[in-house]
Amino acid sequence: MNIFSEKGQTLIEVLTALATATVVIAAITVATITALNNAQFSRDQSQANQYAQQGMEVMDNLRNYSIASISASVLPDSYTYCLADGCTYITSDSTDTKCGPAQAARCSQNVGKFVREVQVNHADTSCNYLTTGAVKASVLVMWNDGACTDAANLFCHQVKLATCLSDFTIVPTP
Repeated sequence: MNIFSEKGQTLIEVLTALATATVVIAAITVATITALNNAQFSRDQSQANQYAQQGMEVMDNLRNYSIASISASVLPDSYTYCLADGCTYITSDSTDTKCGPAQAARCSQNVGKFVREVQVNHADTSCNYLTTGAVKASVLVMWNDGACTDAANLFCHQVKLATCLSDFTIVPTP
């Protein structure tokens, strides 16, 4: 009887199969984690877009209420305005920390894990302000996740919407 004719797997074959299985499992794990991170980023970006649209609606409602409510004397260009969750207006009153000017360079997290800010520009050329008097309103929504590693730019993801608001009650003369 020949001892080398027995059937079975050698130690080398078992180790090769184990190494191959480990590589396949590692690849599946990396692909799954990447897919989950991308899905979370997409959800955050969609939510940030909704918050920016809500901010635009606040600005549009202010303009609809009265064009004077977004005038330079009421909302000076020099401020970044915070627009916290639940705010239906913005103000230049520095004591209003939710719906007023930022107390520091930026607003703090004011809509869940997001930061929502509004900037008003009364002399933006893209809005043709000289002939229409339109005001440019920009809403910026920022957020942080595990990808934000720069200490100087803690909220490294953002969505920005901008529009020109004009006095729609003025009827042009023919």
